[in-house]
Amino acid sequence: VQAKEFMEAVKRLGNRSQVAVIIIPRNITTASAETRTYMARAERARYISRCAIVINSIAQRIIGNFFMRVNKPAMKTKLFNTPGQAWNWLCEAEEKE
Repeated sequence: VQAKEFMEAVKRLGNRSQVAVIIIPRNITTASAETRTYMARAERARYISRCAIVINSIAQRIIGNFFMRVNKPAMKTKLFNTPGQAWNWLCEAEEKE
């Protein structure tokens, strides 16, 4: 449910065009198989050009790496330790395009 609400917000705030996003899961350390599959699908890449995920724990890193290897998100996705690192990656990518 939260993933679908997130995507609706991305569509609305991005005016239905592609945007770059930073996801900071905070204390959430799990993501269901349904959520991982939903977020990785190609139709999400219609609205998200790049996705930076800020990892706050070892458990989140394990799930993040699992998501990257198993679900293979359609949009460019990378894991970071800090919001600043995530922001820099998104800004650098924007400058190159």
